[in-house]
Amino acid sequence: MKKILFITIIFLINSFLLNPEENNRKKDIHYFIQKGWEYHSSIKQAKFDINKYKNLELEAFSVFSPKINGMTWLAPMYTINKTDDMYKTEANYKQWGPYYHLDLEFQQPVYAFTRVLSGIKAAREGRKVAEADVEIAMWGVAKEIRTYYYGIIFAKTMLKTVELADNILTNALKEAKKSIDEGKTEVSEVDLDKLNYFYAQIPINKSFIYKSIEQAQMALLLSTGEKLEDSDIPDIFNMEIADLKDFEYYKDIMFQKRPLFKKLNFGINATRNLMDLEYKSMIPILFLGGYIRYNVAPTVYQHHNSFMSNNYNTVSSEGRGIDGGFAAGLFWQFDPLKSVARGLQKKADLDKLLELKNYAIDGFPVQLFKTLSDLNDLKVKIDNLKGAIQNAQSWMFFAANAYAIGGGEAKDIMEGLAAYVKSKTDYYMAIYDYNKLIGELCEIVGIDITVK
Repeated sequence: MKKILFITIIFLINSFLLNPEENNRKKDIHYFIQKGWEYHSSIKQAKFDINKYKNLELEAFSVFSPKINGMTWLAPMYTINKTDDMYKTEANYKQWGPYYHLDLEFQQPVYAFTRVLSGIKAAREGRKVAEADVEIAMWGVAKEIRTYYYGIIFAKTMLKTVELADNILTNALKEAKKSIDEGKTEVSEVDLDKLNYFYAQIPINKSFIYKSIEQAQMALLLSTGEKLEDSDIPDIFNMEIADLKDFEYYKDIMFQKRPLFKKLNFGINATRNLMDLEYKSMIPILFLGGYIRYNVAPTVYQHHNSFMSNNYNTVSSEGRGIDGGFAAGLFWQFDPLKSVARGLQKKADLDKLLELKNYAIDGFPVQLFKTLSDLNDLKVKIDNLKGAIQNAQSWMFFAANAYAIGGGEAKDIMEGLAAYVKSKTDYYMAIYDYNKLIGELCEIVGIDITVK
C-alpha cells in the first residue's frame, strides 16, 4: 500500500510540478486544433488507409514467399489380396481398413521479371496517397475548428453589445415613462411605443446568440472532445496573428506542401505502376518446386510386378513409402487481350489524373490569389470599422443623453443605437471571417502560417 501511495505521489509531482506549462496552458485556437488532430474521427479513419496500403505492399512481396498446396484424407478401403497368378488380384469386400492420403506441392518463386516490382511501387505510392489524405483531413479539421472556436467568441462578444443596448434602452424607457408621468410634453406616447418595440427585440437577439453559442460548443466538443470554457475566452476578439507573405511566396510553397497536390502526384505514380503491372501480367514467373505424395492402404496387397500399378500404396504393397521430387519451372497466365484491356483501363485513369493535375496547376493559384485578396480586403475593412465604431458610439450616447434631458427624439436613440450595433457587428464579423480565411490559407498552402 505504501509503495502504491509513493508511486502516486511521484506521478502527481511529475504531472503538476515538472510540467507546469502543459498544465497551465491556455486553451487558445492552437490548443483546440491540436486536440482536434488527436481526437477527430475523420483523421483516425484516414490513418487506417495507411495500414491498408502497407498490407498491400506486403501482399506484393508475398509473391516471393514459399507456397504450399496440399490435400489429405482418410477413407475406408476394402481388402485386395494376392493370388497365385502374379497378374491378378482378389477383392474381399468383407474386410475393410483405412486408406491414408497426403499430397503436398511446394513452390518457391525466384524471379518475376520486374512484374512484382511494379506492384510494390504501386502499393508504396498508394501509401503516400493515404498519408496525403491524412494531411488533407487535418487541415480540414483545423479550418472546421476555427469556425466553431471563433464563432463562440464572436457570439460572446456580440452578447456584450446586445447587453449594452439593453441597458441604454432600459434607461431611455425609464426616463420616457418618468417624463410622461410628470406631464412633460417632450416625450410622447408614440416615442414610448417606438422604444418598447426596439426593446422587445433584445430578448429575441439574446436567444439567438445563446442558441448559436450552444450549437458551436457542441460542434467543438464533437471535433476536439472539449468545450471552450468562459475562462479561456479572450477579453477582446482580435485577428489571429499571422505572418502574411505575398502571392509568389505562397505559390511556391503551395505546389510543394499542399496535401491535395501531393496526393495527385502520388496517385499518378501509383496508377502508372498499376498500368505497368497489368501489362506485365503476361510475363511468366520463374520458380523452384517440388511435391510429396504419401498413400497408405494396409488392406491392399499386390504382387511385386512392375506392370501392375498400386495407387493405394506409394512405393509398394509392403514398403508403403513416400514418393516425391523437385524441379524448376515457369508459371504464367497468358491472356493478352485481358491484360491489354486492363492496362488501357488504368491508362484512362492515368489520363484523368494528369488532366486533373493540369487543372490544379491552373486553378490552385486562382484560389490562393482570391484568399489573399479577401484577407487584405478584410484587413482594410477592420481598420476602417474601428473609427466607425467610435463615431457610432459617440452618436448613440449623445442621442441618449439629449433624449434624457428632453432635447432629442426617440428615433435619434434608435438610429444611433442601430449604427453602433451594426458597426460592432460588421467589425467583429470581419474579424471572424478573417480568422476563418487564415484557416483556409493554411489548408491551401499546406503549412501553418500563424504565429504561436
